[in-house]
Parts: sequence; C-alpha cells; structure tokens
Amino acid sequence: MWQAKEEADRANSAKSDFLAQMSHELRTPLNAITGYLYMLSNTSLDDTQKRYCTNINTASENLLGLINNVLDFSKIESGSLQLEYTDFDLVKLISDTYSIMESTAIAKDIPLRLDISGNLPNFVCGDPLRLRQVLVNLIGNAVKFTDRGEVVFSCKCQETKGRSVVIMFSVSDSGEGIPQDRLESIFEPFIQSDAGVTRRHGGTGLGLPISQSIVKAASGGKYSIEVTSQLGKGSCFSFLMPFDIAEPSQAQNENDTSQGVPVEKAVILLVDDNSVNLDIESEILGTYGLQVDTADSGSKAIEYCNSHSPDMIILDLHMPDMDGYETARHIRELPDFGLTPIIALTADVVSGIEQKAYEAGMDGYISKPFRPDDLRKMIYKHLHIRREMPEKATEQGDEVFDCVACLDALGGSKSILFDIIKRFISEHGSDQKYICQHIEAGNYMNARIILHDVIGISGNLCCRKLHESAKALSDILKSDAPQNADTKDFEEQWEKAVSRLEEFLQLDDDSMVQNAESQKNSQLVKELLDLCKAFDISAAEYFQQHRAEFKECMEKTKFRQLEEYINRYDLLSITQSEDLWR
Repeated sequence: MWQAKEEADRANSAKSDFLAQMSHELRTPLNAITGYLYMLSNTSLDDTQKRYCTNINTASENLLGLINNVLDFSKIESGSLQLEYTDFDLVKLISDTYSIMESTAIAKDIPLRLDISGNLPNFVCGDPLRLRQVLVNLIGNAVKFTDRGEVVFSCKCQETKGRSVVIMFSVSDSGEGIPQDRLESIFEPFIQSDAGVTRRHGGTGLGLPISQSIVKAASGGKYSIEVTSQLGKGSCFSFLMPFDIAEPSQAQNENDTSQGVPVEKAVILLVDDNSVNLDIESEILGTYGLQVDTADSGSKAIEYCNSHSPDMIILDLHMPDMDGYETARHIRELPDFGLTPIIALTADVVSGIEQKAYEAGMDGYISKPFRPDDLRKMIYKHLHIRREMPEKATEQGDEVFDCVACLDALGGSKSILFDIIKRFISEHGSDQKYICQHIEAGNYMNARIILHDVIGISGNLCCRKLHESAKALSDILKSDAPQNADTKDFEEQWEKAVSRLEEFLQLDDDSMVQNAESQKNSQLVKELLDLCKAFDISAAEYFQQHRAEFKECMEKTKFRQLEEYINRYDLLSITQSEDLWR
C-alpha cells in the first residue's frame, strides 16, 4: 500500500511537471501570434482582413482559455491552487465585470441586468482575479445558454460582523435549464448537462468545477456554488464569499497615477532570449509611446544597467545562460537600482512562480501570452504615467464637448466618433435618471456602478464638465456621508453634454447627406433598392460591381451592415432599414 501511494505521488508529480512544461511551450508561440495580431489589427486593413483578424483573435482567446483551464484543473487536482489576498475596489470589480460581459450579452441580443442590494463595502481584501474568474464563468454560461429573456447578475450583502462581511453573488437566466438528475454532475470535470450541449455550445466542462474549487478555497470549505434549475424556465447559480473590509486609501492608492513619468520620456529595458518575442514585445511597447531598449540575455541586461538608467525593466524569466530571477537579483545589487520597477514576463504559470519573482526583487508579474492592454496598465501603474489629457487641450477645448480633441484621439475618424456617440445615447441615455433615482432611494452602490461607466465614457468623449461632475458625485457617494450627495450639477452637465452630442449627430447626418448628394450617389442607392424591392437576387451582383462606390459614400458601420445583408441575401432588411440610408 505504501509503495502504491509512492507510485501515485510520483505519477501526479510527473503529470504536473509535464503540464507545466507543455503550458510554457504552448504559451510561447501563442504570445507571438497574439502580439503580431495586435500589431496587424492597428494597420490599415480592409473589412475582410479585419474580419479575419477578429476570428483569429477569438480563436486565440479560446485556446488560451483552454490552456488556463487545464492548468487550473491540474493545480486543483494536486492541491496547489493558491489564492492571493490583496485590497481591491469591489464596486469597480463588479462594474468592470458587468461591462465586460454586457458586450457578450448584447451580441446575442440578451439583456444583462445588474441588481445590487444591501450595504456593500467599497473596498475589501480577497483575491480579485479569482473572484472575477468565477463571475465571468457563471455570467458567460448564463448568456451562452439563454436565447430569449434576460440574465440577472446580483450582489447582496448577506452578513456583516465587525470588519468582516459575507457577500452573496448570484447569476440567474431564463435559458433552457438543467435536468434535476444532472444538477450534481455538472460540477464534475469534463461533464456538461448533456452531450448535445457540447455539440451546440462547445466548452470543455472545466469552468464550473474550477469555479466551485475557487469558492470553496476562498471560504475555507464553508461555502460552495449552489444551483437551482427548471427545464425550459432557466437556472440560478449562487455562492457566498467572505471578505475582510479594507481601508479605502490602501486600495485607491493602487490606481493613483497623479504623479509620475511622462509617457514619451519613459525608457524601458526589455529582456528576452527569444528573438521573435523580443521583436513583437518591443513593437507593442513602442505603440504606447515608450522608448524601448532591448537585451537578449541576462548578462547583457546587467551590462546595459551598468551604463544606463532605464525607468523600468521587463524581464523574461525563462532564459538559458542566466534566468530572470538571478538577473533581477544582480540588477538590484547595482547602485541606484533599488527602486527601479522590474516586471516579470513569462510563459511559466505554475504555482509559486509569482512568489519566486517577488522574492527575487521584482515588482510585478504578467504571463504570456499577454493582452497588450494588461501590459500597458501594469506599466502605467508602476511608472505612475499620467493618463489625463494635457492641460493645453483642457484650456483651449470646449469644456462641454471637445469635438476637436475627441477626433484627434480617434485618428480623425468622424464615422467612429459618430458611432460611439450614437451608442452612448442609445445604451446610456437613461443613466442620469437611474443614478438620481438610486440616490433618492438610498441605493448608493447602484448609483456608483452606473456612475463608473459615465465617468469612463464622458472622459473618452471629451465631455470634461460632465466627467468632472460625475467623478465628484461618485467621490461623495464613496464617503462616509453619501446622503449629502447633491445631483443638481451632475444633472445640468448631463443635459448640456447630451444636447451638444445630439447636435453633433444632426450636423454629421446633414453633412453625410450633402456629401452623398454632391457625389450623385442617390441613383446608385435607388437602383439597388429597386432590385431589392423586386426581390431580384441580381441585387447581390449589382452591389459587388459597385462595392467600392458604396464603400466610399457610406459610413463604415452602415456599409458593413449592408454587405452583411447582401451576403445573406436578406433583401427585405435592406429595403426596410431606415437607419441604413440616413
């Protein structure tokens, strides 16, 4: 029996080592694929090429998700799943998760509703990445298995004792439901509710088992994911998770970028022994406006640091002559390098890697393949790079809606700005009303969730007065006296900004109509519509013959919509869609 246990332990150890090595070998080429794809997507592409890039990106994300799930499952099997405990903004995590999953729901035309009740704390101590992983999995499943109705993401303060709180998270849907005899087995690895699910929706059957293990680990085995379901009516997945209430200043300081290095002056030393990775990573860093120097080994990085003073070092851990840990320790021993941020970048994601990186004197850790935005955020965080708009622009631009600055940020693309404004008005037009209603009812957390989106969107649209007013209102709601919040200025700035944005849309519509008429494109459109009204399939051939002319005279998103209708031979939609020809 003892011998059998020894052999089982050796087998498990060998399996873990194999998975760790395979993960590294798979992630390294995947990093190059996603990196070059990011660079390619930022070049001038036609619509077909953009579609190819989108499909490649989706496939890459799915492959990365599969690799991560297999690795997480391996950690769970070996009992090495470790949770991080750090202070974080719970409201921001809930809001960001909702925003991320809302786009998935919109793509299926399924409403995703957020419902918050109870007095949730602003800041808590726990593992934000693992919590987000569970929520994204549950919401993603709900959207995936729902074809009509809605999905509701709920958060409720269940219990508060001193500096501890227990929060209930739940995700309910109106989807197809789960048979009663399958409710227990769905938490087993590689199991789904029936074989047809895998054929229709895909998936490995690892998401729920991993999420269940995270919830149990975070609660010390006290809580687990519970599920109720009724065939044809939907399901509800819920779980409790305990947190310690954190001090606001500690969590807020992590996002403080008010002081620091101007982006165009920051010098980054990038160290990687793989020439392909070195090439793509340096190009990506260059797109952020950073100055990048490179080294292809640990010894060359140390030699560089003896004569240069970079603002940050990004260091691959897996190098042949001197690994990243040893390189970091040597750099830390050099004069004036005690506080230089060093970020670990590696395809190794087995447990203990992050801890070893910190012990070697590194400040952060990001795994390959990385999302360019994740790397940018980490760089900004550690360098405290300013992200606000330059003061000059603020002084000269329109405070209500700075159209010039907004167009400049979008590379001069009026059609993209036109689309963003239309989406803002259609998807967030009632936000001001809902915020005021929540504040009046004392639901301050709900108001903050909506304000979080308003602050981000108004900033991106260069509606500075609205941005400042929304931020000030949010700060009051975060304080110890949210009942003192006065919405008068926010309501005024909202009305002014929305009115100005609607004026811009009207001007933009008029200019497009004039442009179409000046180029005598009305006859082109008329002939296509005549063919479509007669349900003549030669409309598709006519469109292909004049594709370039349609593309030139139409707004980009409307042209793509028209092309999609043509490809589906949906001639009726072409004749009935008024927005298409505005």
